[in-house]
Amino acid sequence: MANERRKLEELNLLDNFLFGTMVTHPDYGEPFARYLLNREVGKLKVVPQSVYYASDTELHGAILDAYLEEGDEGSDATVYDVEPENDSHAEAVKALPRRMRFYRAKMDGRGLKAGEDYGKLQNLVMIMITPFDPFGLGRMRYTVRNACLEEPKMPFDDGVMMVFLNSKGRQEDMPEKLTQFLKYVENSTWENAVTEDLRKLHEMVGMVKHDEEVAIRYMKFWEEKERIRREALEEGREEGRAVGETVSLLRIIQRKVSRGKTLAEIADELEDSEEAIRPLYETVQKYGVDCAVDDIYEKMTECGEA
Repeated sequence: MANERRKLEELNLLDNFLFGTMVTHPDYGEPFARYLLNREVGKLKVVPQSVYYASDTELHGAILDAYLEEGDEGSDATVYDVEPENDSHAEAVKALPRRMRFYRAKMDGRGLKAGEDYGKLQNLVMIMITPFDPFGLGRMRYTVRNACLEEPKMPFDDGVMMVFLNSKGRQEDMPEKLTQFLKYVENSTWENAVTEDLRKLHEMVGMVKHDEEVAIRYMKFWEEKERIRREALEEGREEGRAVGETVSLLRIIQRKVSRGKTLAEIADELEDSEEAIRPLYETVQKYGVDCAVDDIYEKMTECGEA
């Protein structure tokens, strides 16, 4: 399970904590980033966990796990966003293309300085690595670019490419180095370090896993997750209590209305004011005494009345 706590040495590179730690490591961050790109790279700047805040508190921000800049600033430079993703729930998988679209918008929004020409916008390559098939077609790699539907061969260079890497996909026509890397990323063991490069990578991973500072961060990472989990659980309990009280009161009022009681009589019997119970009384009147109380509450929630 994704939320199950495991020992640090049991983590794989697809686990966000280990992936992020590898990218941020002062000794191994850059060599690991270069391995991620799977090609010769010149000047490379590694910006771990780049945070893009929303312009308003009610809007969504974004946190990118690995933000890599190749080359100098400007249109000749290429920016890479590399994300491991383990959430295979149907709704999350369905939303992946829109999630990538959102990340692109956030990155592009900061890609130009005031007064600069659009032609200086950096190239952008977004890479998502998953242990599941995001599109269900069995491929190990899906490369997505914008194109003209009427003229597919027409050049349309907006400088953006999205790549989805599926560790469980078919290996047909895929570079052997890529298939070996994805297998290792999903299950980061010595047995899967089948090449000299992967063995070097595995040694780096091992050094990071046995780093005392990393162990302390991992402990704090789980302490924070546990704190958030407890707070969410308590909020859920409070919400559940509030829902339970509302449903119980609805049931009582519905019974009294079915017996012909007026608002004033019900308020008197409940030892409450008419104004306090009027919304629930009118809701019962609206949906009738034969409507199930749970259904009434659901309709109230849909209308924003609960």
